[in-house]
Amino acid sequence: IMCTLQFFVCLVFSSSFVLTNTIPEQVHIAFGGPYSMTISWFTLNNTATSTVKYGLNPFKLKMSEAGSSVQYLADHGYHHTVGLTGLTPNTYYFYAVGDENGGFSSTFGFQSPSDSNTEPFSFACFGDMGYL
Repeated sequence: IMCTLQFFVCLVFSSSFVLTNTIPEQVHIAFGGPYSMTISWFTLNNTATSTVKYGLNPFKLKMSEAGSSVQYLADHGYHHTVGLTGLTPNTYYFYAVGDENGGFSSTFGFQSPSDSNTEPFSFACFGDMGYL
């Protein structure tokens, strides 16, 4: 029994090690224009797809959108980007990013922009020199 248990633990550890290279990190969003948001993230290894699952319920992300990935520097990971369009104004959405085989992020949320030109809003601006 001990031998079987050790094999199981080793198998679980090696599987999760492979997955950590494709688990999304550095997830961030940006205003993508009227009725849209752009969602981006980073993975060490590329994945077959760049997918955002989203919806109005954090436990039922029924909608999905595919995007693309690019590697800017050799051996420095992949940057994924997906645009969500046709969003309902002033609505709270939940989302997770990733790939069915590579794994998905935790669930995050955002409120879509209002369609009013007079409603006040706030935003945050951040600069990053990148990773080299």
